[in-house]
Amino acid sequence: MESDIVHSDLLYRAWAWFEKNRKQVIMGTVAAILIGLIIYFIVWQREEKRAEASRALSAAFASEADKPQTNVNAEAYLEVARKHPNTQAARLATLMGASTLFEQGKYEPALAEYQKFSRENPGSPFAAQALVGAGASQEALGKKEQAIEAYSSAVERYPNSPVLAQAKFSLARLLEEKGTLERAFLLYQDVSRDGFGSLAGEARSRVDELKEKHPEIAAKVKPVTPVLSPATNTAPKPAVSK
Repeated sequence: MESDIVHSDLLYRAWAWFEKNRKQVIMGTVAAILIGLIIYFIVWQREEKRAEASRALSAAFASEADKPQTNVNAEAYLEVARKHPNTQAARLATLMGASTLFEQGKYEPALAEYQKFSRENPGSPFAAQALVGAGASQEALGKKEQAIEAYSSAVERYPNSPVLAQAKFSLARLLEEKGTLERAFLLYQDVSRDGFGSLAGEARSRVDELKEKHPEIAAKVKPVTPVLSPATNTAPKPAVSK
């Protein structure tokens, strides 16, 4: 009974924190995607000089770059994608348009664009961003199980993605809310170790609170000495005892 009370208290506190910060957390996830895309675009723009598509995207970006985010015309980017299909510029334009729609609170059309991108470009270097964007859109629409699937797919399929930390943290939040505390703990731990900035700090806070409320979960995680492998230059991750 006491365990049930502690569990309920933890979920209540976690949910209260998320409800208080829901907009900032979900918006922050997609804002990180959009900032990354813009940085990539600026670098890519310097190198890509061949296609008409690149000129069209450059023109769209130039026309929208100085506007407040609420006034950016997402259609300017999506039009580039429609007119120049099967180009890298079109793929980048689609995600910039989708992220702009999300930032403006237009979650349904944003979700449609993210999902279309995922269907058509599973091998793209931006595939993880599309999945995380889709997950955030579904979460904003209250479709939490679908959001879990999208975040999980991003984590499992794209372990080297620059948005991996956002995907893991978002997935951990939803799993914690469901009561899947052990997996949430491990994901928070990953983000606290491998992430950066406020996201890593919040993940550390969630790890500490779960340890305090559920010491039995932390006890299941066997510490592993982080010895780097010469072949892979990667460290082994904590294992969970069966």
